[in-house]
Amino acid sequence: MTTQEIIDPCLRPLSEYERRVGENATTRLSKKAIESARYPRHWGEMADPDCVAQHRGSCGDIITYYLRLQDERIRQIRFTTTGCDATYAAANMLAAMVRGLSLQEAEKVSPEDLLEALEGLPPKHIHCATLSVVTLQQAIQACRQKKAQP
Repeated sequence: MTTQEIIDPCLRPLSEYERRVGENATTRLSKKAIESARYPRHWGEMADPDCVAQHRGSCGDIITYYLRLQDERIRQIRFTTTGCDATYAAANMLAAMVRGLSLQEAEKVSPEDLLEALEGLPPKHIHCATLSVVTLQQAIQACRQKKAQP
């Protein structure tokens, strides 16, 4: 473990991730998707989130979103995933897209919107966008259910 990894624990998953991805991924993903996957600014668990949701896709990848709200807006969003490079890219890009939006606005983001923001994904990884959006929608539902409880 390097000194920088000890100082910033978020770097450790990135270095493991980059070793796993290798050069092959860079030829399959757009530059925008590669940047989102390699530098996931919203990666990591959140202490005491207002709501959380986890979903496993048909591919076996799991995404967990953690939301912190302020006045019905997504003030902070974090994610973790067991997924591939495309799942990292999609989960991170979606988090960036919805941060600051109201729950209602965030709920309207579609997999197609996410694919456009990523400048596409390879055909066998398009489902990663759907997995990200479905998981976010479940987190939004969890927020609404929590608010509805007395």
